[in-house]
Amino acid sequence: MENTVEYERPNTVSGLNAKRKELTKLLGKITAEAERVRKSIKHIDACVALFDPNAKPPTTYHDGLIPRHTAPKGHLKRFILTQLREASDPLSARQIADAWVIDQMIDRDAETLRLLRKRIGISINTIKRDGLVVEVGLDGLCKLWELKKGGQ
Repeated sequence: MENTVEYERPNTVSGLNAKRKELTKLLGKITAEAERVRKSIKHIDACVALFDPNAKPPTTYHDGLIPRHTAPKGHLKRFILTQLREASDPLSARQIADAWVIDQMIDRDAETLRLLRKRIGISINTIKRDGLVVEVGLDGLCKLWELKKGGQ
């Protein structure tokens, strides 16, 4: 007996699947173009540094573009809680940022890690206010976090 699913509107489903495929392809092109532009900006910054080693490129660009490495609402919080839940020892924001870089397949440069540690630290403080995590010590200068007992 063949296990097929009958859709009430098969043309709608296939049309939506085709549109999704088209948008996924477009997203890939846009992402590749954004990465190319990002690399060009880095090359320009490197050239400026050749002529003026003391020059600091701006860390934020006010060009109306979405900030790098944003996540959908709630995604980072869920990721942090999952990391803490699955960890055998308390974790620092740096360790969680390292895991995020791997999970999201992001370039691991110093500026990106600094930005991610900052965002993750802010998220951890929000989660702490919600009563889900507690600070349990220090690893050097980094605070260590774990899920609150009886929490999620």
